[in-house]
Amino acid sequence: LFCERLRRLITLCQAEEKKPTQRVSVPVFVMTSRLTHRTVVEHFEANSYFGLPPGDVIFFDQSVSPVMDMNGRLLPQSLGGEFAQSSGGTGLVLRALANSSCLEQCRDRGVECLHILGTENLLARVCDPVFLGFCRQLDIDCACKVTDRVDANEDLELFCVRQSPVSTQFADIEDAACGVEAFQASKELLQARNRTGALSYAGSINSVFMTVSYIEEVVGRPVQPQRVPRVVPYLNFHVDLTDSEVSLAEAFPDLSSALLPPKGKPGLGVAKGSGA
Repeated sequence: LFCERLRRLITLCQAEEKKPTQRVSVPVFVMTSRLTHRTVVEHFEANSYFGLPPGDVIFFDQSVSPVMDMNGRLLPQSLGGEFAQSSGGTGLVLRALANSSCLEQCRDRGVECLHILGTENLLARVCDPVFLGFCRQLDIDCACKVTDRVDANEDLELFCVRQSPVSTQFADIEDAACGVEAFQASKELLQARNRTGALSYAGSINSVFMTVSYIEEVVGRPVQPQRVPRVVPYLNFHVDLTDSEVSLAEAFPDLSSALLPPKGKPGLGVAKGSGA
């Protein structure tokens, strides 16, 4: 779906070009992980890159972290001594971009900003002209699209202001915008309402604008690791192993929540997570 929408947008841009013969190129950076990279690449190849030029589709992978249970114990995944691992998702996209050749390719291609999307949002507008145009007009480095929540229990990341320094290295930064996962928020925060009766805090729809220069500036800043609850398969040695049973556990991988404040100048790029 994302590729089809991007192809349509490219067609519309091509129609507006003063030189119709000049091809409009929008690089697509697809984030994978060691666990999903081969599957994702083969899927694109088998479907002829969904109509996009192969040279415009760049794959880069993110790191994976060991999964631990609530007591901090590693979870075995096979009898061969392997332990369960999990990818960091969108929270590690900046670090993954910096550790690959993506930012260098952005500079070589003249791309000045990125539109970062999560593949779980099937209704997302790829390279949304209104959103990106708004950010460009205001000359801002980073922005995130949010929506009003209709239910206090919606599993959406909340955006609010942290009224304290974000780190010792950047202690002069106060009133910093930050994201709070629903599982991290208190019941009072989730249910807080304004004077109109609507829920006070909007939810992120995982649509982020960032300039490449901003990513290069902040990617080296220290981040605070956090525990993220996930359901992953692991070997349960309390059952008969001959049955080859796999149980599901709510585990807590040690992941870094990369800087995503309320979550791109000529040339637009798209960065997508693999959804893994």
